[in-house]
Amino acid sequence: TLFPYTTLFRSFTNSHFVNNSDSASSIEQSKGSLIQLTGKTVSFLNSRFENNTNLIFVSNTELILQNITVINLKPVKNIRRLIKAHYTSLDISNFYVNSELTKSGSDSWFQVFNSKLNVTNLTMENIKANSGYIFDLVRTRLTIKDTNIQRCNFEIFGGMIQAIEGREIQIQDSIFLNINHLITATSYNSLTFRNLTVHQTYFSRESIQIQNASFIDISAVSISSTQHEGMNSIISLTEPQDSAVININRLNISNVSTMNGALYVQSKFINLSLAISDSLFVNDMSTSYAGAITILNTVSQKPYQAPLLPNKFVFINSVFLHNKALEYRSTGGRGGALYLSSDPESYITAVYQIINCTFQENVAAKFGGAIYSYGPQPVIQSSTFITNTASNRVNHIGSQAVSLSLNTTDIPFDPSNSLGLPIIDITSSPPRVYLNNLTSGQPIPEEYNMVIKLADWYGQRVLDDSSSALDIYTEG
Repeated sequence: TLFPYTTLFRSFTNSHFVNNSDSASSIEQSKGSLIQLTGKTVSFLNSRFENNTNLIFVSNTELILQNITVINLKPVKNIRRLIKAHYTSLDISNFYVNSELTKSGSDSWFQVFNSKLNVTNLTMENIKANSGYIFDLVRTRLTIKDTNIQRCNFEIFGGMIQAIEGREIQIQDSIFLNINHLITATSYNSLTFRNLTVHQTYFSRESIQIQNASFIDISAVSISSTQHEGMNSIISLTEPQDSAVININRLNISNVSTMNGALYVQSKFINLSLAISDSLFVNDMSTSYAGAITILNTVSQKPYQAPLLPNKFVFINSVFLHNKALEYRSTGGRGGALYLSSDPESYITAVYQIINCTFQENVAAKFGGAIYSYGPQPVIQSSTFITNTASNRVNHIGSQAVSLSLNTTDIPFDPSNSLGLPIIDITSSPPRVYLNNLTSGQPIPEEYNMVIKLADWYGQRVLDDSSSALDIYTEG
């Protein structure tokens, strides 16, 4: 270790650290860093770190890093790390990292626990590793602004941020180009993403993956790809907490290929409110659900708290253009743009509202060229549907089978049963055919052909169905 400091205040200005190493140290111990800091306030200003091993270990300190350049951070025991911080307030600004070393192993560039981290004008490029994250956070409040991350490749898994159990994350006014994955966050109260551009040649996993959050705000975020490459989704929001609020405004996702849809939402809890407004989804495709947005409402456990309001999902002033729901190995193909589901066995239903939206030239392999709903009908107001197709025919909206009708040509209609002929009763639930006045043990005197039609909420014939059943039985 070069500087093991315990101090009330110390400042390093216009410093240059070159070719320092402590290759024998353990990365899990504080002595595995070039500089150890414990004290009240420490700052590094206008400094350069070049060809060093792990830089700074800091604990119970306010650390300020301004106008810093880091070139070719070298690994210790196959791991590279810029900063490891415990119970610390970190303020990082005008920070540049370029590390062109190609290596195996795992990177955690900023490993921060139980701290507060503010990052402004961070630039990182040419980061290569098998796995790891630029920011590896536990119970840490994070703010990132004016950041530019380019050409960061974690071949097996990893990405920009991994965050577990914290209060707040804010990422604003930043650009991320050709980085595998932006963020995985679990059990954070509040997450805000504003004015972001994310572009990847192809995505190998979700760009934004959030689980068990209370509040999510996504605004003015653009995500795109130049090559179609299948992954689960681009934005995955799963298991939001009870009474969670999700606001999505001016989200633009284009040219991505997924299994579950560009935006995937799975709700298992109650009183959820999600609003998507002024957003654009273009040329997105999926092989299991909708091309653009998939929402699955499955409240599997009986809630005990009140009030028990339906989970509410609202789409306003948004455009869905050229999205596709493809069929793969007999699955998928429903909902070119939207797949909206509420499990019939769910304890809490879902309410879907679509207001002033445009659906144009979306395609589904099976059903619901623009929208497919499973469960309650979506309420659609002042929206436009243009040339959406399913199974090579015009089809804008589809749902699961909800009614069964019996279309026959050779069974006379005998409502009074005066002729002893079959009676078709389509008012019963489920609809039934009765053959009356037959003697027990005698064969049916006629051969009748019956055509049974399955229809969705909109009276359209359902071409394939795995949730309905036809029962044939006798009484007497």
